[in-house]
Amino acid sequence: MMARPKRREQEIEATRGRILDAAAEVFAERGYADASMQKIAARAGYSAPSLYSYFESKEMILKSLGRRMRARARRLSAMTLPADLTLRQSLELLLRAQFRFVSEHRADFSYLLNANAPAMMDEEHLEAEAEMLQDLVHFMEEHGEPSELGTMDVPYAAFLLQALAHAHFFRWVAHGAEGDLETCVPTLLELFFHGVLGASKEPISR
Repeated sequence: MMARPKRREQEIEATRGRILDAAAEVFAERGYADASMQKIAARAGYSAPSLYSYFESKEMILKSLGRRMRARARRLSAMTLPADLTLRQSLELLLRAQFRFVSEHRADFSYLLNANAPAMMDEEHLEAEAEMLQDLVHFMEEHGEPSELGTMDVPYAAFLLQALAHAHFFRWVAHGAEGDLETCVPTLLELFFHGVLGASKEPISR
């Protein structure tokens, strides 16, 4: 008797996933303003009224795309790495995996390409950013030694690295999300280890 409700939940989740996939494509092709619920429904293979059974509005679809993207990206910080790597080597593998994910799912980031999309810097988004920063702190603590960060403490170093990664990401977005974002990883790490950390002469913390 318990299997049926669980199966129904799985079916609902699968349908929501197909709708989100379709919405990402429509947002990327037409922009947020021109991506109507009718167009998203047609791409997903459903009628427009049926879409409202799963998402109450186009903005809710957009927010759900953001949640899905962040959840998938956060799982990468738990990746299994080879033993005996330096912090820089570990960070290179993490950043390459994250940027490869972004490049492969560029349609899911389409709202950033359209000025007419609702602002995503709401409380939920800011909380998610803080959680992703904490994930990076834990990653650096697990895969590095304090000496590899010079005089900088881990939380602040993670904050600065995240800022550099965001800067490269938004530059990629500003150029139309063309090309492979992963190619910027060596430059990003060079800036972090020889620019940010290299410039630190006195102990720095948040």
